[in-house]
Amino acid sequence: MFSENTLRKSKKDWDRLIFVGINPDPSWTNVQTKKDTLHSRIRAYYMNKEDFVNHLEKEGTTVFKHQQSGEKAENDDYMCTNFSAFIELDFVKEISEW
Repeated sequence: MFSENTLRKSKKDWDRLIFVGINPDPSWTNVQTKKDTLHSRIRAYYMNKEDFVNHLEKEGTTVFKHQQSGEKAENDDYMCTNFSAFIELDFVKEISEW
């Protein structure tokens, strides 16, 4: 399971998010994996800020949620709450497609 923390629409200068997740080696002790789920140990994706901002402006966005005090404090910090859905977004690409 991976998480992304503090993605911001404004006030932070970024053009592209690069996400790299490293799964533990299944042979290590105390590592539990689902038998029906096989993933590469290293998974890398990217997305452009413009696509992220456009996605947030759509109705029904559920992959990213406000962080901390959220909308009430006009906070534009977000976090990804569903990694599986994140990598299925049409603008999120595997790093090999860069």
